[in-house]
Amino acid sequence: VGDETAPVDIALFVGGSISGRLTAADGVTALAGSAGIFRLDEEFGGSSRTTQSGEFSHQNLPAGRYKITGQAGGMTAEQEITLAANERIEGIVLALGAGHSIRGVVTGLRPESLERVNIGWDNPGGGGPPAPVRVDARGAYEVRGVPPGRVSVWAEVQNSRGLYRTVEMPRDRDLTVNFEF
Repeated sequence: VGDETAPVDIALFVGGSISGRLTAADGVTALAGSAGIFRLDEEFGGSSRTTQSGEFSHQNLPAGRYKITGQAGGMTAEQEITLAANERIEGIVLALGAGHSIRGVVTGLRPESLERVNIGWDNPGGGGPPAPVRVDARGAYEVRGVPPGRVSVWAEVQNSRGLYRTVEMPRDRDLTVNFEF
């Protein structure tokens, strides 16, 4: 490159964007939590925290099929979106709490181990709570807003051991999954 080099025009790729907010099941009450985006064609994605008013925004996205997920307080919601090249989709409302609950009890552990138990779950689409749910002093737990379909549920004693179950979450009722160590 020198004084005689002609200027070069470089087109920048802007990409598309998807933005919206998390709400309670009523679709109005804002909830802070985390929002994830997963590119379905490549099985790639991740989650980030929302603002205090539940707002999220994912920028610079290539065209493709995406699953948007929202999580707060053990509740979840998800939505599939097809994004065209450089398209901006705004105003998505992820109403958390749709779905039912998985409840259960963890047994067979000493009280000091029970204090370190976390319950987690996910489904093949990448849904699940942003952070594990803790059990109470009796070992009871509840995860809310689990969508219907195949779900993996686990109980893990931090830095120790865990138990895993795969279940079919019904569309019309809650489910009980107990773990005995």
